[in-house]
Amino acid sequence: VYRKSGIICIGKIFYKTDISDFHCGLRAFQKERIMELGLCTTGMEFASEMVVKAVMFRLKITEVPCKLYPDGRDHPPHLRSIPDGWRHLKFLLIYSPQWLFVYPGLMISLIGLILLVTLYIHPIRIGKIQFEIITMFYGAMALVLGIQILQFAIYTDVYGRKIGQFPSERKLLRDVEHFMQSKGALLGSFLIGVGIIGVAATFYLWLQLDFGPITENNIFRMAILFGTLLILGCEFLTSFFLLMFCK
Repeated sequence: VYRKSGIICIGKIFYKTDISDFHCGLRAFQKERIMELGLCTTGMEFASEMVVKAVMFRLKITEVPCKLYPDGRDHPPHLRSIPDGWRHLKFLLIYSPQWLFVYPGLMISLIGLILLVTLYIHPIRIGKIQFEIITMFYGAMALVLGIQILQFAIYTDVYGRKIGQFPSERKLLRDVEHFMQSKGALLGSFLIGVGIIGVAATFYLWLQLDFGPITENNIFRMAILFGTLLILGCEFLTSFFLLMFCK
């Protein structure tokens, strides 16, 4: 979790805190405030959960310098580097939907959208390599995957707030949730309508060929584009579930 040069901690990056020693287990706290945080981990990540939730819920944190002395134990430490480190990393990711879902989802969906739209308009040729139907298909797949990952971020945040594990002040996710609740179903219906019309047009062009072998790449491009819009429309219709869940 640490990087030696500068002791940069993943937890400090994820949660934007200036605490110098994020993982120190020497703590003093007010019992009433710490009980309000609903601490629930059962392993080595418990010390970090205290800091993470204190930062998330904006509790006052003060650091007091202390000295470290050589370990006087005559037995190996209980820390298991790989299992405990993995549990710790999972905790930091789960409580930070932005890093676990939002940023990867935005990157993947943006790359997919660029590939899908660009290759629908015209193939791209770089040297002897031509990017066309197969690349466009993978672009469509990336766009759908990216949108699904972003939905995971929304549902994680909504559920976390419902059970009191997340604060309600996450502006980015709250704005996205508000958009999904107010306009998600409308956008989904529009995409489904366009997708159905496009798929019907694709079948009509195939009908012109008596449903025989397709040699026109334009038909493949139409099938990929409008099929993707139809899938995305169904994805956005999950906002109905979000509305019910947020009541």
